[in-house]
Amino acid sequence: MASGSLVMTHSEIDGLGQAPQCIGFNNFTLRAVNIHSCVDGIKFASNDVVENSYVHGLSRGDGTHNDAMQTLGGDNDVIRGNTLDAYNAATGDPMNAAIQTGHLVEALRNVVVDGNYLDGGNYTVNAGATSTNGYPISGYVFTNNVFGHHARYGAVAELGSGITFDSSNVWVDTGLRVR
Repeated sequence: MASGSLVMTHSEIDGLGQAPQCIGFNNFTLRAVNIHSCVDGIKFASNDVVENSYVHGLSRGDGTHNDAMQTLGGDNDVIRGNTLDAYNAATGDPMNAAIQTGHLVEALRNVVVDGNYLDGGNYTVNAGATSTNGYPISGYVFTNNVFGHHARYGAVAELGSGITFDSSNVWVDTGLRVR
């Protein structure tokens, strides 16, 4: 089995309107990366760090389920200081989620989502509490995030055991807590 790691800084990843995701899965660090024009911006799993990056301009296609970031499980991830924008202002399309926790294929542990701007989606954050497929979620922590108002149904869904979403998560315009 191949293994390795990637560190990318001050770069652009352009999915050219066709890539299923611009980057994924394990052992990568992105700092100040502009990610756009793909169905899903980032699929994270284990030992990933995404900081001060901009995920936007997702590519909508027939039957696509667009997320700025998505996980199906993994551990030891940090998502900090990013702009994760699933909303397409030109078309008014909120896409699916800024952060989507899909149907897990393994446990999800020790994920920090801190200090990001999050917008768009059916729900901006779908934390996945009912999509675990029997795998546990623990240490999935959302703090100090700022939310825009372009979600179709609301800011957050699927909170449950092992997920912390505290009062430091606020609305961009009022500074009031999201939940």
